[in-house]
Amino acid sequence: MEVVMNKLVTLTNRANRSFVRFTEKYPRLFKTILTVLIGGPLLWFLLPIKADDVRGPILMTLFMLAVFWLMFRLQRKSLGAGKRSGGLRREENVTTRFNDVAGCDEAKREVMEIVEFLTNPAKFAAVNAVVPSGALLIGDPGNGKTLMAKAIAGEAKVPFFSISGSDFVEVFVGIGARRVREVFETARKAAPCILFIDEIDAVGKKRGSSGGDGGEREHEQTLNMLLTELQGMRSDPTKPVVVIAATNRPDVLDPALIRPGRLTRHIEIGNQPTKGREAILKVHMAKIPIAKDDVDLKRLAHTTAGYSGADLANLVNEAAIVAAREGETLVHMSHFEKAKDRVIFGTDNGKRMSDEERQIVAYHESGHAVVGELQSVLDPVTHVSVSPRRNWLGVTISIPTEDRYITSKSKLLARIAMAFGGRLAEEIFVGNINSGANGDYASATAVARDMVTRLGMGDPAKFSQRVYGDDESELTKRLIDKEVDRIVTEQYAFARQLLESNRDKVEAMTALLLEEDTISIREINKIMRGNAEADKPKVTVH
Repeated sequence: MEVVMNKLVTLTNRANRSFVRFTEKYPRLFKTILTVLIGGPLLWFLLPIKADDVRGPILMTLFMLAVFWLMFRLQRKSLGAGKRSGGLRREENVTTRFNDVAGCDEAKREVMEIVEFLTNPAKFAAVNAVVPSGALLIGDPGNGKTLMAKAIAGEAKVPFFSISGSDFVEVFVGIGARRVREVFETARKAAPCILFIDEIDAVGKKRGSSGGDGGEREHEQTLNMLLTELQGMRSDPTKPVVVIAATNRPDVLDPALIRPGRLTRHIEIGNQPTKGREAILKVHMAKIPIAKDDVDLKRLAHTTAGYSGADLANLVNEAAIVAAREGETLVHMSHFEKAKDRVIFGTDNGKRMSDEERQIVAYHESGHAVVGELQSVLDPVTHVSVSPRRNWLGVTISIPTEDRYITSKSKLLARIAMAFGGRLAEEIFVGNINSGANGDYASATAVARDMVTRLGMGDPAKFSQRVYGDDESELTKRLIDKEVDRIVTEQYAFARQLLESNRDKVEAMTALLLEEDTISIREINKIMRGNAEADKPKVTVH
């Protein structure tokens, strides 16, 4: 019985999702159907027609014919949209070049072969070489996947067609497949050219992932047609159409889509190292008036680890806005610092805390900052704030001083201890605990469980690569929980020891936060050194 009920619930949820998608995509058709269901019976009761009056069936028949004619027109209109390759955009003379795509040096080397293939296809045809006709750009949002695709077209001096994967998705079965055919037919007529499909995961998800409903049938037909067209791109090497697709979710793509012969090349475009960020900043700074003697480009690139290309572009624009607001004609380094604060913290969310709540938050954030600053393996704390922004009441921010690609066990342990610093500061200095630490506990426990089950950093390491799920025995689950609890308990005690030994620093930081709202790395360093002490080395994590 339970299995039947679960299936009924699943089918109901799936029907609800399909109904919502249908009403959002085809509101006019939905209104027409609603009119038929409600208006027909209503018309019958409102008209003063007797049961034996011949006008009743005639009027009802005419009404139904009118409704069906309207539905037929709407469906033809939808089919026509498929024939017009809705969503496909064309650019003839693309001005973007590789110089406009700062950083991404490895990705540029990968795509240079595509440029040569487009500019001199006969060179490859002479030796019967089949150059990959498709490439997949993989990377987080804002790292320049679309810009790279445009640069390929610009360097090869060929037309650039672009369309989103969601433009192929339709409710009516068959329209998506027709749209795929029309898009590729349009591209072939303009060959050689680039066909860019953004967010290809919208149409290229693994088949069978939707449970087999009507939407799944349409999705499979569309994807099958896309696979067929991609395979057909290799038929005439003298008229190349290179398909460039982009996604930030390669794990959900159908294997047939990314196999050799279709989207053969997989090119990573991720966050850039310091040199790459410096090049990106230089490109965007060329568009605004910069106080060159004052702005330290290397320092700015060094302190923006983890920023994507879009983040850096936004940072430069925010700095220009700050300069304009202050009536300056040149953008100075101080404007970039203020812009970074705005990007990190956001704008005031309008929440107003009582004096008691503000003091609790100040102690909480000071606890995080002091525990973090006392551990040498952690990145320096650059900002602490008790000004409500976005969805937080206070925040402690650490920014990496260099690019890192691996994480040590000692650093993960230090992060757990730092997460407990806020709750412990409330307990030690306020004498009470509050609900604001729930997120800290969740993150600390998640890191500890990850160390045990995925990274092999627990004791024993045999739990590495274990999945904490139904396939594990109860004994294994208990052993994993016990090891996670040991790590969490030890770091909780260690964080308490650090705070008890440095009460003066917590009190000093809390007092300054209550006065200033936000403090930066300069004030933090001064507090951590103490008024009369020399630079004090950080505690090495045990």
